[in-house]
Amino acid sequence: MFGQLRCPVDEETAAWVAEFAAWMRDTFGADALFGAELVLPTGAYLRRDGKTGHELALHVFEQVKALAGMPDWPCTLLAQELDAPAQVSEFVTLRDAPAGPSGSFAYEPGTEAVTISYNPNLVDDPGAMVATFAHELAHYLFATAAKAPPGGPELEEFATDLGAVFLGFGIFAVNSSFRFAAHGDTFAQGWVFQRQGYLSGNELSFALALFVRLTGADEAAALSHLGNRYKGPFRAGLKWLDRQPDIVDSLRAETDAAPA
Repeated sequence: MFGQLRCPVDEETAAWVAEFAAWMRDTFGADALFGAELVLPTGAYLRRDGKTGHELALHVFEQVKALAGMPDWPCTLLAQELDAPAQVSEFVTLRDAPAGPSGSFAYEPGTEAVTISYNPNLVDDPGAMVATFAHELAHYLFATAAKAPPGGPELEEFATDLGAVFLGFGIFAVNSSFRFAAHGDTFAQGWVFQRQGYLSGNELSFALALFVRLTGADEAAALSHLGNRYKGPFRAGLKWLDRQPDIVDSLRAETDAAPA
């Protein structure tokens, strides 16, 4: 049974991730599954080049598009309205203050009008900004598919999180999935957490492990850039996949058997 092999996700989720990988291969070609590069959070892949604000967002967005293999796909990037400040006075901070979405994707069928928006607060968190752009670009990619990803409409956003991983941005997706930190000042102290995306960090870590095994990406490099919270699930995913070689082998075998 799956559980006896210490898989970081349940049996149903592991099967769905593998089914998604097969859908990526069948829908966008073998290169989309096996040829994607693991993007690392280093200057070799992404640069700020001294830019700030919306100019920085545009600069990073174009780099993410290029790394995703979509450099020439037409798209307008817009900043959303700023979130209302949680601290409303010197002594009063709103608890659970509403925040806008990290990003959005809009497409008008029959036209070339595609718009992606982002929360302007993300310019202070470039890793989360990259994860957001990758997620919304996966939406864009999926909009061109004749067949929806496995799971149907109910799992569309979850599948789009997987899309970001299989486009090569799994490290950003995993690291942005959950943030937990201390905060404090003269009058208050405590803990704050933030979630981004739809899949859990463990689920994304398993998807990243499958991506690494399918593409031959450097697992040590991936591990070195993962947050400590998810190093264990990622390692567990790799070990579990190595003890279940039929998953990767079947994906490769069906590709090799496909007519040229």
